[in-house]
Amino acid sequence: MQQDKSIKPYSLSISRNFFWNLSGQSLEIAITIITTPYIIYNLGVDLYGLFLIVGITTNYFWFMELGLGQATVKYISEYTAIQDWNEVNKIFWVSIFLYLILGLVTAATFFLFISILCVQVA
Repeated sequence: MQQDKSIKPYSLSISRNFFWNLSGQSLEIAITIITTPYIIYNLGVDLYGLFLIVGITTNYFWFMELGLGQATVKYISEYTAIQDWNEVNKIFWVSIFLYLILGLVTAATFFLFISILCVQVA
């Protein structure tokens, strides 16, 4: 039984991508561990807590992106490959408009729930 030689490049590519992703995430974790004490020292515990709350709250809205970024890249790449610049232009401006709408919905959500998200400390 002869093994298909076209599988080997894909497995090497997947392995290489895995290790690049792993090294990137490891570097991100290392930078966070190294810089966190410095940030806490300069901001203070209270402002660092606020910094974390803002970061966590904004990360909860990742779902608002709805895969628009990946779809935009996919279709712009496809139409760029066949040099259909009219379609590239349409996709670009539609995605900008949709991001604007999603941003407004997210901002409105924040403003509606700002009293719940922030507690006034006397």
